[in-house]
Amino acid sequence: MRRVLRIYPIYWFVTLLLVGFATMKTLLGVMSGHSLAESLDFDLQWYRLLGAFTLFPTYNELGNIQPIVGVGWTLSFEVLFYFVFALAILIGFRWGMLFVAAVFAFLVFAPLPVGDSALGLFLTAPILLEFPAGMLIGYAVVLGLRPPRWLLLGCITLAFAGYGADIIFDFDYSYRYLFRGIPSALLIFGLIFWEIKFGFKVPLWVVKLGDASYSVYLLHTIVIGYLIIPGIRALPLLQQIQVDTLGFFAFIVATAVGVLLYERVERPLLRLLMERYKGISWGKPLASSKQS
Repeated sequence: MRRVLRIYPIYWFVTLLLVGFATMKTLLGVMSGHSLAESLDFDLQWYRLLGAFTLFPTYNELGNIQPIVGVGWTLSFEVLFYFVFALAILIGFRWGMLFVAAVFAFLVFAPLPVGDSALGLFLTAPILLEFPAGMLIGYAVVLGLRPPRWLLLGCITLAFAGYGADIIFDFDYSYRYLFRGIPSALLIFGLIFWEIKFGFKVPLWVVKLGDASYSVYLLHTIVIGYLIIPGIRALPLLQQIQVDTLGFFAFIVATAVGVLLYERVERPLLRLLMERYKGISWGKPLASSKQS
């Protein structure tokens, strides 16, 4: 329930915001003489709207498995993980982790006849293998492991080597877990245990950006697509600026708007929902707080 309250409400807000922007743009396009098909930014059929609000995988108008808020495709995988992990809690701590890993490995490697369906391709995507890696890192933290400094530095170095190889050779997406997933797991492993063992001094503004990262993540493509790019097209002076400079400007503006969304909408909404959640009686807990 906490994950549902954390993910869905602000995601629904941003989805409605995007649909509103797109509707206005479509109406302006039609009023200026363009056809409806030319003015539409994306497919608004009922199944697309249902997929957008539930995060159920559907094809978009470009043939990609994405909801209306494009970046939400990663949230679909997270929701699947939370669902499978919730079932695993009923099994128990150690066996539950094996259950999740086995389910995801089966989906990815078993020759399932999924065809070209959005749900089938979604359920067999190699990115699923990255979730068990995250669980293993969490389990290592719970066990209280203290890896040596050389191992942590080696993991961080190998992570960046993997990223570099992916950038240089542009590997096929089907190998994502090898050249993005494993390097990401090594990086997170190295950084988490470095923090536990040696500590980090992180500036407060970086922490604030981390707090606002979900809002920034949800909103940045909308800000760039519906505010910054139209603004650049409307002002010839901006078109004379180098692309790299414009990109940095877009990054700053999109981040600032995301932080504003977090401060004005996400944080107050989340606080309200969590307070309501605590006030609801959910029956007896499955385990004591110490065991949890």
